[in-house]
Amino acid sequence: MCLAGLASLVLGLLPVGRLPGRALWAWHRPAHLATALLSVIATAVVFVGNPDGAFPVLTTIVATTLVALVAVAAWLWMRSVEPVTEGS
Repeated sequence: MCLAGLASLVLGLLPVGRLPGRALWAWHRPAHLATALLSVIATAVVFVGNPDGAFPVLTTIVATTLVALVAVAAWLWMRSVEPVTEGS
């Protein structure tokens, strides 16, 4: 039940459609990013289980960094390359 609630929080923070994440994104982007990052980390900790034991901190940091890089690359693509191709 805890994992379902945290997953709902993470999905609610997506800045699309009428989800609350869109209002947070429009209000203050760094606050949205910090909230989303903390929510995903909390969900990962609950999903993995015992954080005191064998929690893969380095793997989590690497995976989070890779996902962030892919998100930024997609955002840059949509912002700079896609508008150029629409006009031609």
